Amino acid sequence: MSSAVLRSHPDGAILALPVPDRGSGFGRTTALVYLPPQYFDQPQWRFPVLYLIHGSPGIPADWLRGGQAADAGARVAAAGHPVIIVMPRMSHGWLDDPECVDGVSERVETHLVIDIIPAVESTLRVESGWASRGIAGMSAGGYCALNLGLRHRSMFGTIIDMSGLTRPTHADGLRPLFGAGPAAQAAAAANSPDLYVGGFGPGPRPRIWLDVGRRDHDVAVAIRHIRDLLSTDGYPVQLHVRPGIHTFTVWRPALRDALAWFAGSTTSVSTI
Repeated sequence: MSSAVLRSHPDGAILALPVPDRGSGFGRTTALVYLPPQYFDQPQWRFPVLYLIHGSPGIPADWLRGGQAADAGARVAAAGHPVIIVMPRMSHGWLDDPECVDGVSERVETHLVIDIIPAVESTLRVESGWASRGIAGMSAGGYCALNLGLRHRSMFGTIIDMSGLTRPTHADGLRPLFGAGPAAQAAAAANSPDLYVGGFGPGPRPRIWLDVGRRDHDVAVAIRHIRDLLSTDGYPVQLHVRPGIHTFTVWRPALRDALAWFAGSTTSVSTI
């Protein structure tokens, strides 16, 4: 394994995984990875994988600090359902907010598809099938998970959206993301799940977990609306509303619960 173990966890390890630029133009990045103890104890096993996206402003380590992702991973591993958790870098800085889209200046969606996932699957012992690959995130990362998961629904069998809106947002408007004019408007619509979700036609339907704080008012309205749209279009979707607002007091237990659901019902580990 050509990656560096940053630190041991009482039940697993945290890894820094280099992600080369394979053509996205995004540049070389590093993903943080939680590996369950079974990864080391059972060298013939392959594991389900969850891609866990940070918010904005934010970095991958936020999921380890505020989200306690390694503890959540250790919990499901101890229950006999080990999962690899990949926390990729989906921006170029703390305040960079590319919304995980292929925009005028950054191709973040392409970075995930042709850089990050191939780096993970060529380096780590992960199950590469649809049912064993999930995408999750909180806040802006929740929007990313929902949008990218739906746009690539043949790639992800599970989507977990924690407090994400249903359209791309940016502090300076959508011009920094998509530019201006009719093409920009079309690009924004193509990245707005509440506008496109009913237009895909036949195809795979990922199972979807939506989670939001009860007092996160505008986001809760958007989450409930997309739940209704997804359900109407045949997606297996569930909504969880818990006490709190737009903070890790919501996302920490949401990750713990959603990860247990993903780990317990996804394809089990297999052998090489």
